[in-house]
Amino acid sequence: MNSIHSYMFVLLVALLSPAWTLAADTESVDYVRRYFAIDESVVSYLPGKGIEEYDRHGSGMSTIGSTGGFGLSIDDVSATVMITSRLEEGRYIVTVDLDPADSRGSLGFEKQDLDLTDLKPVAITLATSKEGRVYQLNLTPSVRVSDNTPKRLDVDQLRLHNWRFPDSPVLVDDSLYVGRINCLSSPVAFMDISGVASVEFSLYQLKDAEPWGVFSNGIVTLIHPQGQTIQISNVSNGAYRAMDLPGGPYRVWVRWSDPTFTVQQHREQMIEMRERIANGEFPNARVDYFDKQLARDPSPWIQSSGLRGLRKGERVDASD
Repeated sequence: MNSIHSYMFVLLVALLSPAWTLAADTESVDYVRRYFAIDESVVSYLPGKGIEEYDRHGSGMSTIGSTGGFGLSIDDVSATVMITSRLEEGRYIVTVDLDPADSRGSLGFEKQDLDLTDLKPVAITLATSKEGRVYQLNLTPSVRVSDNTPKRLDVDQLRLHNWRFPDSPVLVDDSLYVGRINCLSSPVAFMDISGVASVEFSLYQLKDAEPWGVFSNGIVTLIHPQGQTIQISNVSNGAYRAMDLPGGPYRVWVRWSDPTFTVQQHREQMIEMRERIANGEFPNARVDYFDKQLARDPSPWIQSSGLRGLRKGERVDASD
């Protein structure tokens, strides 16, 4: 059986890096570029046989000023298919050759110069093995456009006021762990901790909110005037991607009220819910979660948490 080996070496793509052309007045810049590119692949097949006899030996892409190559071992001949492209009087010329040169004669291949300016795909037979397997190079040219026009930075689009809590741990009074919150991308956060407090907080100034919080270095700290603290770490911001806000510390506006439930009331709720799950009332719920919670000594725990958008008229500094 034939020994078949293929690989593709690095494409030296000189024209894919950002490039700008200065006009004669040095004031205007052409940030939009159009350039020829070519998608390349090497395949093989046995004529007259089924689809199971098709094979793929590598693929890649190159542009003018770059060189692509595919290594093949056909029967006892090793060769590299070399693909180079250039512009000649505005025409897109692609050269296909085999290296080393003596492999051409062994495989029956002749160097070819192709004019692909009309963007028509071509298929080139490279060689045929002793068993009749045909090795073919497929070339698909195209014109691509890159637009590097600088855009105005719109901070509002980044929505840096939006909180992101990716499984963020919460501490009360700097030492008591009360659980984690996992939610993202809205400007108002809320959290109800049994036996501690029910809080809403935002980087926006909210009506009926107090400046009782600080956000710095990925940590939100809410501080009640009587000294109680709630601290959330591993916090970031942004609408679509997590961003660490530079600078700071930033003021956080807080609505702080009594918790909805005491520690004991929360524990009784968990006991009741565990029994209902065990009795099959909620088939998709997990009993083991409540077992773990009930195995702890009674202490404050996050009853509920989440994020929401701004309500109409809620912002102090907004026109609505």
